[in-house]
Amino acid sequence: MALALTRNRLSMNSIGKMKALRALLEELKDKRVIIFTGLKDVAESIGIPYFHSDSGDEGLNLFQEEKCNHLALVNTGGFGITYTNLDCVILLNFVGNEEAVTQQCFRALKLDYKSKSADLRILCLKEAPEIKKIEKSLSMLDKNKVKYI
Repeated sequence: MALALTRNRLSMNSIGKMKALRALLEELKDKRVIIFTGLKDVAESIGIPYFHSDSGDEGLNLFQEEKCNHLALVNTGGFGITYTNLDCVILLNFVGNEEAVTQQCFRALKLDYKSKSADLRILCLKEAPEIKKIEKSLSMLDKNKVKYI
């Protein structure tokens, strides 16, 4: 268990993931995007509005009022809040077992996308345990609708 927790912590603080995320956000700069980060310090380090249990509602309100296009979320933002008019959801970090990741994916698929077609992007390390977790988590989805890059 300690090894898995250490691996998750390293994954969440990955320099490569943050670099890829910043490039992706630049590509999606005019699109409405929410990013599930997993950790408060990661959400705060991206340089965009964020919402978590200690942040207050400022970032959330800016996003909901469409005054900004990007919002970083931790667990608090993933439950009980409706996000509308989205273009994309990014899963930057995921913790827990495959079932928890599956739930996070399905929650993201049910959000309100402008195109009415979900654009869910998952940034994953090229490490066997993380790839295995993602593949197992996505196994319930139609294989023809999942694109691995």
